[in-house]
Amino acid sequence: MAGDAHALARDELIRILSVYTGTTTGDGAADGSTLIDSGLIGVNDFVTDKTILIMSGDAIYETKQATVFNPVTGAITVDPVFSAQILTGVLFRIINLPAGSSLAIIIAVITATFDLVNAMLVLAETGGTVTATGLGTEDNTYINDAPAGEFEPRTVVINLSDLDVAEVAIARTYYRINDVGDMELKGEAIFNGVQSYPLKDIELEPNRFGVAVTIEATVGVVIVWEVHREE
Repeated sequence: MAGDAHALARDELIRILSVYTGTTTGDGAADGSTLIDSGLIGVNDFVTDKTILIMSGDAIYETKQATVFNPVTGAITVDPVFSAQILTGVLFRIINLPAGSSLAIIIAVITATFDLVNAMLVLAETGGTVTATGLGTEDNTYINDAPAGEFEPRTVVINLSDLDVAEVAIARTYYRINDVGDMELKGEAIFNGVQSYPLKDIELEPNRFGVAVTIEATVGVVIVWEVHREE
């Protein structure tokens, strides 16, 4: 998934550039200007002018520049301030570059893209009912004939509880893999008679130019279906 790729890229870049990973041990200032980690007490000042990246809590993924470090209390002051108070138990990293540098901007861009992709890719569902016309005729069940761009259908679930003895249902999947021409048959599954497990999954693949699932069944067989997709 695109969201996973962005997350991995962001996390690997952050890992390489991190000089310290800690968890706050006290509540910072209410205005978001400080954070406190007693684990930094007594260490040399490698903090000032570095980037502070918040990894959990209300200000997650925000980056600010450390302007003052107090080695007696372990308090870090940032400017500009975080959007929320940094409370006890918040995970953070100290990144070995100034907050305004090109690499800091890259981190911010990757993070923003990751969040945007996750917001865009929402699992959706729809469904309906097909009454079979009869053997020899395929009835469209789920079809996306002209998608606007790359999309990811997940699964079509069909309910064959209405399939009786001596009745048959055939589910077929079709794909179009370029911007011209008809959809081509990718696969089929044949179901005969009463089904011990009437719910069947038809797995679908990412697609750019069109996908369809059809049902050919004994006349009058009623098939309830639903599709899950990311959009």
